[in-house]
Amino acid sequence: MTSHATEFDNVGRMERRRLFVPLATVSYEWWLSGKKRWEIRRARGAFAVDKLAIGRRVELRRGYQDAESALWGTVTGVESAESLEALLWRVPALEVIPDAVDTQGAIARASEILAVSPRERTLFVAFRIDVDDSDVRPTRIKFSPKYLQLVMDGRKTATVRRGQQTIPPGPAILGFGSKGELAAAVTAVTWTSTQSLDDADALRDGFANRKELLAALVGHYPDLRLNEPVTIVEFKWNT
Repeated sequence: MTSHATEFDNVGRMERRRLFVPLATVSYEWWLSGKKRWEIRRARGAFAVDKLAIGRRVELRRGYQDAESALWGTVTGVESAESLEALLWRVPALEVIPDAVDTQGAIARASEILAVSPRERTLFVAFRIDVDDSDVRPTRIKFSPKYLQLVMDGRKTATVRRGQQTIPPGPAILGFGSKGELAAAVTAVTWTSTQSLDDADALRDGFANRKELLAALVGHYPDLRLNEPVTIVEFKWNT
């Protein structure tokens, strides 16, 4: 079992980014019903073993585009093995393939879904996800009303806030005062400092460059210091 407390983006930054898991309809329905508790993937790219930290937030979605179908949860277990067959003997197979009769049936079905021989020597990873309870409230993030159109136009996909904010990736409500609210999802939270902010951070926040971003931050926080901790919150508006 592999566990990592945090993920590091670059020197001077600590980042927590949600793991995005697109699903076929049948798999999504299993998750929605609560029968499925484990997901299996080839251990590469976003699903490499060292990317699957215990405690990492996960967005499960039917396909890639159906934002309204999103289920959020947290990685609570990780196992890996050098074949699909070996892996399914290490985890509860019927929590991977809920409609299987037994482990052998689950191995056969998973092999079909992943289009791989059960004994093929390829590293696979299984990760357990505890899906959020339905009564978990979304994080509320307040904005100046002047930023509403920037968010709706897709020109503002992040906000920089003073201090080290403990905002988890997951459902969110963006509030713009009298102009209303938008349903969204926090996709990444990065701790850094004002000194480390760069032009890329500024562009995500809807500004032309770092200078404009810092000027806006001083407008919000007049006593802000040069090397003060800040939090970058990245989000997606559910259009």
